[in-house]
Amino acid sequence: MASPGNAEHAAAQAGQGAAAGEPDFGAIFEALPGSFLVLSPDLVILAASAAYRRDSRATRDALIGRPILEVFPDRPDPGGLVTLRASLDRVRAGREQDTIAVRRYDLGPLGAEPDTRYWSLANVPVLGLGGRLDYIIHWLDDVTDLVDRAGEQDWTVPPPGGAGARTVAALLARTRELQEAN
Repeated sequence: MASPGNAEHAAAQAGQGAAAGEPDFGAIFEALPGSFLVLSPDLVILAASAAYRRDSRATRDALIGRPILEVFPDRPDPGGLVTLRASLDRVRAGREQDTIAVRRYDLGPLGAEPDTRYWSLANVPVLGLGGRLDYIIHWLDDVTDLVDRAGEQDWTVPPPGGAGARTVAALLARTRELQEAN
């Protein structure tokens, strides 16, 4: 991946794409259906997919070149950034993927009525020569609908919806286990 200051990055940002016959990884990244950031090892945002910008309601200019831990305020849970920092630190130290199962993070301007959202996150190392940490892929998935539907169900009795409802119950139980393990 090109660094933000070089000519390749500037050409990709201008929409000129890759050289003939070579994959245009900038265009591929933009088209990914998931919400992704590319972070430097010192946690500065180098790239943000279109889906990430849409889901986080942030512009490219508000994200690129800024430390991830400074971009989003702590709300509603002051432990949210502590959890994110701990996850990223585990990735940097262990060079292995780390998952944050489900975390509430409200969107909207400060002082305005927030839009309550729930997210599942994964931080994945991208290793270079000799195992050097070159990048961290920060992936988030909006699981608000799943959490909302789960809240409507009394999971103390067998789910009436058959296999689909049991899958949701199992998924939520697994997310709790992952969070406790991390």
